[in-house]
Amino acid sequence: MRVGIPFWAIQYNVTENGAELVFPYEGKFYRLDANKAPSEFWKYRKLLLWLTEGRTENEQITVDLSDKPNVWIELDDCEEIPESYPL
Repeated sequence: MRVGIPFWAIQYNVTENGAELVFPYEGKFYRLDANKAPSEFWKYRKLLLWLTEGRTENEQITVDLSDKPNVWIELDDCEEIPESYPL
């Protein structure tokens, strides 16, 4: 099932097992390996890093600011995790 998660609700973590995304959906928490993250997540992340940290990439991205910044994630690719999962 494909679900829309607001970008601001997604936590990007780097662990000893690699990078991951952690997010809530309908009262539960899920994790997704970062290598399975959809392209719109990376687009919003690049924009966030540019705005908050001044990081630049050698590419141009276009973001529709009138649209909600949802990231469409395939929930079947995710692992349900406990709320106490370490971030």
